[in-house]
Amino acid sequence: YGSCNEHFKVASALLQLAVIAEARGEGARVMPLAQDALARAEGLQHPVAIARTKLRMGTFLKNRSRYEEARASVKDALTLFEEIGDPTGQLGCLNELAETHRFEGALELAEKGYRRALTAAMSVGALERLVVNANLAIVLLRRELHEHAAVRFEKLSNRADNLGVSLLRTVGHLGQLICASAREDHEGVQVQLERVNACIRPSMCQDPDVQDLVDRALERLESDQSAQLRERVGW
Repeated sequence: YGSCNEHFKVASALLQLAVIAEARGEGARVMPLAQDALARAEGLQHPVAIARTKLRMGTFLKNRSRYEEARASVKDALTLFEEIGDPTGQLGCLNELAETHRFEGALELAEKGYRRALTAAMSVGALERLVVNANLAIVLLRRELHEHAAVRFEKLSNRADNLGVSLLRTVGHLGQLICASAREDHEGVQVQLERVNACIRPSMCQDPDVQDLVDRALERLESDQSAQLRERVGW
């Protein structure tokens, strides 16, 4: 048992190293580390380790525009999580499948995927559901369904505030700002800009979605408003 536990720890450590390498932009190291982690997990015949690794590999493959391979890996993980009875893992897989469609530019399929994930997520924690809601709101915005997106972003900012999740609260206010601008609601723009300026931090722009939302907001703001936001994010 002790030896098996040690091998499991090694597989988990290798996967974490792959995650760190991805975050640092060390792309050449990522897939070899992940593949090594998967081989060890499969050697142990450990379904949880295999499922977690296949889900993460799906993310890595998606980031490399290898969408079909990404979906195949995530679907394998989803099957395992269903067999294990892990609703959080299942939600992670359904969200990642929708993310793959979003990265591919298939926004309608992404929207359907996020909605499916939320339907299946009733027994999952509030934070996990909140992340999927954020992704759904962003897709609605990109589809220019501003009324529907605004409702989602408002709920997102309120729930994130209650949970103390500053990044998602900022996403919610940025989204509402853009939607208010699309509706030519100048008062709403100013209100949301003040809320964004109160909670955004330069480090948040390392998140690709936050960076994209800031770019979209800057395109819509008046010069003085744009200057305020640029100062807050350090651009």
